[in-house]
Amino acid sequence: TAVSGAPISASDYNTYQRDNLTYLFSQRPAPKASYFSGALTSTATSFTDVSTASVKLNATINSGRFFCLFMFPFYLSFSSAGVARANFRVQVDATANEGDPTYGLLHAINTTQQTLIVPALLQGLSVGAHDIRLQWKLTVTSGSGWQMNIPSVAGADGLPVFMVGWEV
Repeated sequence: TAVSGAPISASDYNTYQRDNLTYLFSQRPAPKASYFSGALTSTATSFTDVSTASVKLNATINSGRFFCLFMFPFYLSFSSAGVARANFRVQVDATANEGDPTYGLLHAINTTQQTLIVPALLQGLSVGAHDIRLQWKLTVTSGSGWQMNIPSVAGADGLPVFMVGWEV
């Protein structure tokens, strides 16, 4: 609230504050679900997009900060038992933005299907449109034939990769 004797009136000051907050944070959460007719799989050992076509959010940012999360079914498969993990990170406009360069934001070691949630708070973004993608990579310590899997359902459109994001 403005103080008495300020160069602008309290009413004008409060209007400017309200309008500025409305402008910066008016974007509503934008949920998106992508379904696949076949499983998404990879054996990549360096970070790569889970899917260049569908597992991404397009957002127009006004504040420089954006929170997003990706939720999906996932498991690791192998032909010879051993130790491996899948690492996940979020990339913005072809630049790794969130997550440790080696391990990412989250790593998974499950060989039975589970639901994973990868959250990311993206900061320091420029104002404007951004392409936000989920990436994964496989790290194998022992064993062979390891593969990362987002499964599909036989005879159906597949299981969804759910994505949501909003300015914070």
